[in-house]
Amino acid sequence: MNILKKLAGQTAIYGLSSIIGRLLNYLLVPLYTRIFLTEEYGIVVELYTYTAFFLVILTYGMETSFFRFATKENLNKVYQTSNFIILTTTSIFLFLSIFFSKKIANFLNYNENHEYIIFFICIISIDVFTSITFAKLRYENKAVKFALIKSTNIAMSIFLNIFFLILCPKILENNHNSFIKYFYFGNLGVAYIFISNLIASIFTLVLLAPEIFKNFIFKIFNKKNEIDFKLLKKILIYSSPLLIAGTAGTINEMIDRILLKNLLEENIMSAIGIYGANYKLAILMTLFIQTFRFAAEPFFFSEAKNKNSKKLYSEVMTYFIIFGLFIFLIINLYIDFFQNFIGEEFREGIKIGKFILRNLF
Repeated sequence: MNILKKLAGQTAIYGLSSIIGRLLNYLLVPLYTRIFLTEEYGIVVELYTYTAFFLVILTYGMETSFFRFATKENLNKVYQTSNFIILTTTSIFLFLSIFFSKKIANFLNYNENHEYIIFFICIISIDVFTSITFAKLRYENKAVKFALIKSTNIAMSIFLNIFFLILCPKILENNHNSFIKYFYFGNLGVAYIFISNLIASIFTLVLLAPEIFKNFIFKIFNKKNEIDFKLLKKILIYSSPLLIAGTAGTINEMIDRILLKNLLEENIMSAIGIYGANYKLAILMTLFIQTFRFAAEPFFFSEAKNKNSKKLYSEVMTYFIIFGLFIFLIINLYIDFFQNFIGEEFREGIKIGKFILRNLF
């Protein structure tokens, strides 16, 4: 029971940052669905869908592999080795993607807005590179530090969205000569959502910089690195099935929004926008599963040697299902209330939210 309380406490801390932070972040959806047209919001939905794919592919199961080997090998060796391969592959992705950004934009039918692609390439690269450092904080049970940095990232993103989408237009409306005109251009539209995310990701990298420099960069330059290529081979072998499973899971969860663009013949981006907005109605279930996973991964590995681990895992699963069913019932019973979460133009797809909620759980 004490172990379960520890897991619950860890989940609560991760949940505090994730649920409150992401709940606030999700509260931007009512803003987006009341400012932008359905087809404009469709752009946001589509590009963030591709982001989810690349985050899974470019991390290729390294977070879970990190927990697996950190329990058996020297922590610093595992951290440096994992960070080294992630930095290498992310740098290659960043360089090649920016070099071919215009061709990628043309392929996705964003010929006149290839800057969208550059924004997302940078966002993905930063998020992937910081993933191992976040995993290290979770392994070391630094849940508070983890929560603070994640919360700061979300708070920064929310502030910048409100600043660009609400405050800047009002300030310029009242004062045409305001200094804001030098960095705010009203015709960028949804690009301000991407810019806000990018700035927040850069700020997160800055917050993690002391940890990265202390345990990775400085040690490499001081020839105190512990990068182990034999260990790297083991890590990659272990993470390969995780990459396949993660990619399959992401395809199962996200491919619908990509397929819509190829299946529909008219009002394509509008339909994607409506679909994506209603998908957000499953927010509580999504947050519950995510916050549990943050605490559960390092917990399961740390308890693997416990002779009662199977019984413990069974009890954890029982409580997980109970809480999940409770959230499922609340949203379904009060769907008329939750539909106010999105703008009126988007509510014609309300049945989508119910269907997705059932599939998530």
